[in-house]
Amino acid sequence: MKIVEGMGSLVIPLMLLLLPLHGLIRGVKVMDAFVRGAEEGLRLVLRMAPYMIAMFAALASLRASGLIELAVGLLSEPMSRLGLIPEVLTLAFLRPVSGSGALAVATDIMKTHGPDSFLGLMAGTMQGSTDTTFYVVAVYFGAVGMTRIRHTLLAGLIGDLAGLSAAVLLSNHLFK
Repeated sequence: MKIVEGMGSLVIPLMLLLLPLHGLIRGVKVMDAFVRGAEEGLRLVLRMAPYMIAMFAALASLRASGLIELAVGLLSEPMSRLGLIPEVLTLAFLRPVSGSGALAVATDIMKTHGPDSFLGLMAGTMQGSTDTTFYVVAVYFGAVGMTRIRHTLLAGLIGDLAGLSAAVLLSNHLFK
């Protein structure tokens, strides 16, 4: 096991040495290629920034308005009958919108109830079973200029609903 760990710590330094060496052997101007790649990456970040700022502003508005808490309050009773405990309902609402917001909620659940508690296990399962659909659509599609997102958004939300449903069913079946 020590050999594997030792090899693992050498992978990145070896790549940093071997990739430029391979480029030099093949006659590639390594520094020029690196600078062109960095420049392209920076342009991509600049194209994505407005969409990311818009998503963060929308999320902050949702949280500040109390709309999420209102929805959780209204849906807690019916959702608990389906096995979705009110404490993780906020996570279910936030996950399609914000990965960092959902992670903060999941972390809070795990700090409060413990990572091996039923709620902690359900929160972790929900985190792994769903995606940040609105974020992906807004940032990535916006960065490449795609505007016709209706079918993608619907498919993503159906996938999130399927993942959320599976997480709740499996958590109730496996961890309770």
